[in-house]
Amino acid sequence: MYVANAYKNFKKYEQVKIVTNIQNKIIASGEKAYLITDDFMHVMSCNQPALDCLKDILGSAAVKQISSETPCNWLPFLLGSDAEETGENEVLTRVIKQYTFHIYTYDQTYSNGIVDRYHWITISHSRKGQSEEWLEASGTLTPTEQKVAELMHQGLTYQKIADELVVSYHTIKKHVQNIYSKCGVNSRFELYKWLENREK
Repeated sequence: MYVANAYKNFKKYEQVKIVTNIQNKIIASGEKAYLITDDFMHVMSCNQPALDCLKDILGSAAVKQISSETPCNWLPFLLGSDAEETGENEVLTRVIKQYTFHIYTYDQTYSNGIVDRYHWITISHSRKGQSEEWLEASGTLTPTEQKVAELMHQGLTYQKIADELVVSYHTIKKHVQNIYSKCGVNSRFELYKWLENREK
């Protein structure tokens, strides 16, 4: 009993640190609406703009369900079926109604080998033609890099892009490195921000 309680308290302490670190990243990025979830369908943190978006999509009853103690049965719908397959350096993009959701993944591995997965989700209003504007602005990309970039912007994982283009996972990673280098960014997250800044 003592060991179980000690582990529970340790995990709660670690969760607070993890959620705080993720919040700091989101705030530094300038995102206006966000929520953070664990892998057990709990919403660990969110802000009012995110609640307003969720209310518009899911209704008031779903928003009232949000709690760090109670699982939200609508989260699988929001995350989509690909969330479980997503690696730490990959981003899923989903468009629901007029909102675009960018879903990021963070895995926390403990010394006992247990892995906890967290998602943080940023929400923005959808804009038509983002992919086309991006590719037009990135004229130095080769045709293959442009195709990879377009699929990345649609939210496909590296493996799904590899399957789509019938090449290896490692080939896609090499293309992504070239895209980042030519666009002057270091991650898919920065790539999204780069595009948004161009539109302002």
